[in-house]
Amino acid sequence: NAQNRGFVGTGRMRMFTSQREKSFRSSTHTFAHGLGRIPDLVQLIAHCTAADGTYEPGDIVVLSNSIAETEGDIEGCTIMLTTEEVKVFAANAGIAVVVEKDGTGGLDVLNDQTEANSRWDIEVKAFVFDSATQGN
Repeated sequence: NAQNRGFVGTGRMRMFTSQREKSFRSSTHTFAHGLGRIPDLVQLIAHCTAADGTYEPGDIVVLSNSIAETEGDIEGCTIMLTTEEVKVFAANAGIAVVVEKDGTGGLDVLNDQTEANSRWDIEVKAFVFDSATQGN
């Protein structure tokens, strides 16, 4: 019913996983997904490649699509979808605001200034669901 939407079948899903790219301030990342239509679901993942705050190489973080403004600088990203591509636009102060993993609840901004000093790689996963699996 309208209040309890969900899957109507167990049909198929197709997934695209991008190559990793260095994330840095004011960067634009374009990933050609080849799924044939606008994805139903997109996930943006950051891979730590060098120590950053409480994060260590090998740590993987799923990024939220949030934006914050601090003293005129913008932190976060926007994800744009087309039938051919997923585009990720990083803000001028960094691609994401994350909670530190040390249990203090403090925040860190993934704000590497250039590709050369970037400590984070980003990766996109995009999914399309066959019509039998789409909500009613």
